This record gives sequence, structure tokens and C-alpha cells, in this order.
Amino acid sequence: MDKVRSRIQLLSLLTIFFIYRAISAIMYNDVPEFTLWFLISIVYSLSLIILYLAFRQREKR
Repeated sequence: MDKVRSRIQLLSLLTIFFIYRAISAIMYNDVPEFTLWFLISIVYSLSLIILYLAFRQREKR
């Protein structure tokens, strides 16, 4: 399970990239691009949280 946990942590680093893209889009006043990257980061973060909780539940079994 440590391998899975480390992979989830690596995948969470992509969230930083998505937030960076959203910030750079808002700096250039590109609202559609900001909306796109912001929504991607929210959905991606939620899916990572669900994945982490599922593996924690499986680990308890």
C-alpha cells in the first residue's frame, strides 16, 4: 500500500500545475482558460481525495 500512497502523492503534484495554469490565465485576463483550468483542478482534486479514501478503506480490511 505504500507504493499506492506514493503514487497518489505524485499524482497530487499535478494539481500544483493545474493551479499554476489557472493563476497564469487570470494574470493575462483570459477568463475562459482560467475557468477551464480551475474546473480541471477542482475535479482532479476531488477524484484524488476519493481515490485516497477508497484505498484507506481497503487498507483497513
